[in-house]
Amino acid sequence: MVNLTKKYLEEKRRDGRGGISWGATEVKAHELVDAIVEVTETGSSLRANNLRIVDELLSSTPRLIANYDAWKDSWKRKKIETLSMLLKARWRPRRKSV
Repeated sequence: MVNLTKKYLEEKRRDGRGGISWGATEVKAHELVDAIVEVTETGSSLRANNLRIVDELLSSTPRLIANYDAWKDSWKRKKIETLSMLLKARWRPRRKSV
């Protein structure tokens, strides 16, 4: 994200310096910085901390990638398929029952 941010600032001809912040950056933003670049799924934490999205640097989706040799190995393939199932279940929209 640091290099992506640097490139963004260069393209927009903006001055800025950055670094890496571990954990809850949006909570620290009010006291420490003028702006943050955040990897966010929904933006709800940003809104909860009275921050607004000014621009989107990148839109992405998660990918699970396995190499061909691992996929040929039946034991590893089963593990990969199990991991895939768990990830899909996590990202599947949750339905509330009434």
